[in-house]
Amino acid sequence: MSAVRAIAAVLLLCACATSAPRSVHVLIAGDSTASAYGPERYPRMGWGMVLACGFPGSVAVDNRAVSGRSTKSYLDEGHWDRLLAATQARDVVLIQFGHNDEKTED
Repeated sequence: MSAVRAIAAVLLLCACATSAPRSVHVLIAGDSTASAYGPERYPRMGWGMVLACGFPGSVAVDNRAVSGRSTKSYLDEGHWDRLLAATQARDVVLIQFGHNDEKTED
């Protein structure tokens, strides 16, 4: 019986020594319809501001949407590269652009 206890103790120590799995991150790339706004802009808000409310605490939302950006300007200004650099395995990237893509100056 002591051998079984010893094995159980080793397994328990190994389980405690391993780090907990990393929480899932949801990163958002987008324009004003997803971006965050301060309280001074209320009631204006992007959907990315409230997305975290629909997830359990093990999911973190990183809203990197930038108001006024088209797909092209988001790429040109380096936002996409910084978002990619922040991603890890199991992350989810949500991309939403559209109404600013009709701009001719971007």
